[in-house]
Amino acid sequence: MKNKKFTKIAAGLCFVISGVLFALAKSGFVKSEDAVVVTTAGTEDVPVDGSAASEEQTVFVHVCGAVKNPGIYGLSAGSRIGDAIDAAGGFTADADTDSLNLAQPVSDSQQVRAPTLGEASEQADGKININTASQQQLVTLPGIGESKARAITDFRTEHGRFEKPEDIKKVPGIGDSVFERIKNDIKVD
Repeated sequence: MKNKKFTKIAAGLCFVISGVLFALAKSGFVKSEDAVVVTTAGTEDVPVDGSAASEEQTVFVHVCGAVKNPGIYGLSAGSRIGDAIDAAGGFTADADTDSLNLAQPVSDSQQVRAPTLGEASEQADGKININTASQQQLVTLPGIGESKARAITDFRTEHGRFEKPEDIKKVPGIGDSVFERIKNDIKVD
């Protein structure tokens, strides 16, 4: 009973917050594309612009690392990593601004992690060594979130080193489609 009441309260708060964001966007105080969209499980998504349904699909991207305002952002389908970084307020002063391909398209539920200069130097050729990368480094790959990064490191611990990049497909949850997205960003040594 308490969970239903909590869900109703959370849904109401999301609705109120969306209404406030809509009013601020209409007043010009906040641009709707800069607003963070937060949803609660069991509630329907309410677009920031207040419309009941949007013709344009929204993808939600977790932007973290060396950005000014880390968080989850709703972006238009077809947006690029550069758009995600902009939505998070841009890079911080210690960010390695050349380490990400800002033109790369983002996908729903992707994590975009902006590395610092120190982190980026560890991967000088721009590729992540899947045999030595930490979970934090693995989540910078497109389509690799925290659970898949953990699955990769667990698989590596249990089965040993990957012999070739394609071997990453042996990890549960990483199939051909994910491999196609990351194959140019990974290596084995």
